[in-house]
Amino acid sequence: MERMKRECEEIHVFGGTAERTGVRVELQGLKARPNACRSMRDLVRKYKLLGDGHFYLPVGLWPTEETSVTLSEKWLGMEKTFN
Repeated sequence: MERMKRECEEIHVFGGTAERTGVRVELQGLKARPNACRSMRDLVRKYKLLGDGHFYLPVGLWPTEETSVTLSEKWLGMEKTFN
């Protein structure tokens, strides 16, 4: 069986601020990659574990009309509200 492929946006995080780089990649097996995120909540969690760097977020999960996002605890609570 072929693994599920997913198109992701590259996110650069530095000093707690996340920004899209404009690069899109196709990833297989998001769970197996330490810097691949399945949600904004997952992005916050992985940033806290791994620190600054590049992360990959599935297309469509970035907040609309936002160029940069400050990663904070609010994402942990907001995701629970929308689910």
